[in-house]
Amino acid sequence: MEESRTERLAGAVAMIGRGASPEVPASLGDWSTEHWRDALLGIPVDERTYEDRFGRTRRHDVERLWSWWTSRGTTRGPAARTTGRLGFLLLTLASMYCSDRVRFHGEQGEEVRVAGTTSAEICRRMVDDPQVRASLLDLYAPGLAVPSGDRPSPAARSEWATVEGARLQFHHHGTTSFILRGRAAHSSQGRTPTFALKCVIYPYLTIPAIAAATRDYLEDYGTLDEDSAPVPHVWASHGSWILMDFLPGRTLAEHLRGRAAERPAPRREILRELDVEALETYGAAVVRALAELQRLGRRHNDLTPSNVIVQEDEVTGVRARFVDLGVNHLHTRSVPGVPPGETVYVAPEVRREGAGDGNLSDLYSLGMLLVAVAGAPHTPDGTVPDAFYVASTGMARLLEDLVDAEPGRRLAVCGAHRSREGAGSPAGMLRRLYDDEVEVLSANRSVDAERDLLDRVRERVPGAEAVARQRRILKVLARQAGSGRAARGRMRPGSTAPLGGAALPPLHASQLRRSRYLRRWSLVCTVALWAATALLLTLWSRDAGIGWQARWLDVATRLPGVVTDPLSVLDGLRLDGHHGADFWGNLPSRLVAFTFALVGLRMYLEIFAALTPLPLGSRRGMLRARTVTAEVALRVLAVSPAVYVLAPTLLSREWWPALTAIGLWTFCLAFWACLWFARDALRRARRIGLSTVPAGEIPTLGRFEQWIPTLLLYASAVLVIGTLLMTGVLHDELAYAAFASVINIAIFYVKNAGTDAPLVRVGLSRAVLAAERLDRTAATTPAGDTPARGAGAVDGTGRPER
Repeated sequence: MEESRTERLAGAVAMIGRGASPEVPASLGDWSTEHWRDALLGIPVDERTYEDRFGRTRRHDVERLWSWWTSRGTTRGPAARTTGRLGFLLLTLASMYCSDRVRFHGEQGEEVRVAGTTSAEICRRMVDDPQVRASLLDLYAPGLAVPSGDRPSPAARSEWATVEGARLQFHHHGTTSFILRGRAAHSSQGRTPTFALKCVIYPYLTIPAIAAATRDYLEDYGTLDEDSAPVPHVWASHGSWILMDFLPGRTLAEHLRGRAAERPAPRREILRELDVEALETYGAAVVRALAELQRLGRRHNDLTPSNVIVQEDEVTGVRARFVDLGVNHLHTRSVPGVPPGETVYVAPEVRREGAGDGNLSDLYSLGMLLVAVAGAPHTPDGTVPDAFYVASTGMARLLEDLVDAEPGRRLAVCGAHRSREGAGSPAGMLRRLYDDEVEVLSANRSVDAERDLLDRVRERVPGAEAVARQRRILKVLARQAGSGRAARGRMRPGSTAPLGGAALPPLHASQLRRSRYLRRWSLVCTVALWAATALLLTLWSRDAGIGWQARWLDVATRLPGVVTDPLSVLDGLRLDGHHGADFWGNLPSRLVAFTFALVGLRMYLEIFAALTPLPLGSRRGMLRARTVTAEVALRVLAVSPAVYVLAPTLLSREWWPALTAIGLWTFCLAFWACLWFARDALRRARRIGLSTVPAGEIPTLGRFEQWIPTLLLYASAVLVIGTLLMTGVLHDELAYAAFASVINIAIFYVKNAGTDAPLVRVGLSRAVLAAERLDRTAATTPAGDTPARGAGAVDGTGRPER
């Protein structure tokens, strides 16, 4: 019967579309409300099924009905009732079309266009029409049985009676519903009479999970206090609709679209500037709201930008509130389809099983939300975008800890252990950690737009900005650690939360130690290379007969016990046969040493200064050996360039070809050691199924790997040419020195340490964080547990058991 009436309805739409008559089809005039209900329920949910069944697309029928609606005349009597029903059909089909475009084509709901206008405009026109509103109230009335046959509750009947149809307005589309705004005829339960009415689109009522979730919404989410809870107060729910408080404000999706339109496109995606202001404002508001929701013992399971309402107030600031709680069953296997659009925000276990894993499923959605808030596009495989690794390793670590596809690994590294209630809930512990990481991210930005031109020029001097950035971060971390120690002193005995405060994240001490350690090495590198460069330039100026005195040298001559001419002491270091102030004779050595110093300084500070593979905790096995090797190699890169610059400058200018070759081989071995560690860490991570690591080749790490053959070729050429120069076979030393200097600047300074630097830093950062997750996985996986993706059990070193 349902299929027969649906077919008759489709035939009437086809007749309307042929334009034979603008009048209402007479064949529908004798249908009762129940008949219309049966016909609407039989409409295929899937677009492909719709087309196969009726021989035309849903879009085509929307266009036919809209054309008929806008050209029809005034109808009265029984025809007016049928006109209202057809208008409701148009509202249904337009809403389903919008849902399809949003879910499967990534379009924005308000911008979905059809029939020369937008789907939202068609629905507004339908709801504004009294005949359509009357049909809507009839078809959603509690007395009309839903497919499950459940009887409406007394509360549903009572609250439905307060709905004043004349004041209903279309608000926006949902995934399986459309939302109306209205005012009740009188105050209900002392609440505001302004309400939101979420009406499930009729064909979706045939999916039992959707009908059951709608019917039980009041029972599941209607007991929270509306003033403090981050969700609206629910008045009543029925099998086909939910009546709740209307929340003023725009959705987070609308805010993010507006901010994205104002921000310039990046030159390269990896260099995308993250929207730190949005993270501080909207991201923090969402984290606070989720922490409050978990404190109240609830979870969302469909935390997407369109389900977050942002309310801004000059007094209370920005507040995030959640709507449409519960699993959206169109994101699961209940309805076939590929997961595009907002499905990217839904945890894999929710999409796979139709149920969440406690609070941990919302943590995954939160991580994906924060990626969107920062203005970075999501990656196809769900990993953290490269821009976060460029901007802040700490924020990348936090996001990895949220978006791990395996629920048991979420927040494993950050140490915010799962808890079911109170401040110890995952999101409750996350609040402080998130705020701290955003503060570090803000300090990590390279150049503030408000600084003057002189400051910007100073910070573009090689090494200056990197050291200044680390100094700013260290100050922030020290302040955070100090505040953490103060709060820890106010903790209740045996508690993880301070008195009256949020739970304390345990990463402050280790992050502060790391920051201090890395900054010391940055200072060592900077001081050593700048001192070597200053000495080189001073001697070079003396070679050229320039009579200026470097300030550092002028100060040195005034110190007690220092000879009047310190350069004479340095001259005494020269080996036999090394000439003093000989401009042309010293020029090849000076030129190569100067460019090598610039390369060494920029290479270390722009790529390696903020990286250390050393573990947060313990690490065993072969990965530990690779870790130590890589760490030693990185720190050798901090000091060795200064040695290779000073030796030919102070001892013998004839050494520059050999020392240049040795320096290049040192870089080559250090790069190999880093790759040895990185490849092994990533391979182990893939082997146990870590979803935070890209499954395929990491292009950014591949770029780093490409350096080694080029470097080997160049080092070999320099070694051969240098040997020939030192043995007297070749004589044009200046030409070869100039060539080597051009290579140093063009390839190593501009390209490798410049344009390639963020790429390499991303690849190595992914490996470092993968090793950290391996440590935690090995430490927390009980014996006999099976890792994700059927990767096999893991032994204590992170290796799969044989």
